[in-house]
Amino acid sequence: MLNLDIALEKVKKWAKEAGEIQISKVRGIRRMGAAAYDLASVAAGSLDGYWELNLSLWDIAAGKLLIEEAGGKVIILEKKRAISLVAGNEIICQGILNELDYVDEVNAVISL
Repeated sequence: MLNLDIALEKVKKWAKEAGEIQISKVRGIRRMGAAAYDLASVAAGSLDGYWELNLSLWDIAAGKLLIEEAGGKVIILEKKRAISLVAGNEIICQGILNELDYVDEVNAVISL
């Protein structure tokens, strides 16, 4: 289960602008609304991965520590995304990063 705390309308618009995003690789997407809770859920194993844009430090500080202590990975994104992150295990994080790179490449072509 992957968690995206982004309004569904924004995800649909973003996916449409970027072309086909590989959502079919994900069995379920859940949107809960609290980054700290979502990160704690990843650390506990209730969620496989998490991706979020434009967070504040207080949203991620404790959750980042919980995930790292549980053996997971948190990657802070810096590409025009304020404090944004991907969290999960190594495979989940890499999969999400690959999709973000794909969307960035497609958006770069669209904007030319």
